[in-house]
Amino acid sequence: MLDSVVYGLEVYVQDITSNDFKSIVNALERYRKSFSHISYLCVYSSKDGQMCARMQIKNENPGRPKTVIFGKAVKWHCHIAVTGKHAYSYLEKVKKAINKRFKRKVCKIESKGNEEHAINYVKYCYRQASFYRSYGVFRNMIKNKMLE
Repeated sequence: MLDSVVYGLEVYVQDITSNDFKSIVNALERYRKSFSHISYLCVYSSKDGQMCARMQIKNENPGRPKTVIFGKAVKWHCHIAVTGKHAYSYLEKVKKAINKRFKRKVCKIESKGNEEHAINYVKYCYRQASFYRSYGVFRNMIKNKMLE
């Protein structure tokens, strides 16, 4: 499913605002244009991922069903997963931009491998996501419902 190593960028900031999340997504998009083989998943969540469930509730109104996330409420935080050619170099640039935004070192890059552990990390991130932005392989995985 995943051909290359998945890296996670941990952002150690409590209570990330929606503007901070937009800034992180903008940094991911800005540097993605110079790294053509990159895929990313960036999630914004207020739930604890250990005991979390994502469900879609269909109501009588036409259109897309409402997605509800059940779980223990925590402060807003963000998870980032990246895979592809030169993913580590890409994340170093994104890390530098995020650290500049928060005016201190708040990020750490961790390798999640490319096998079962990597898939479980991506599922863990997606399961607790209130909002998410994705590109590449991760977008296809979400579209094909492989992360549920």
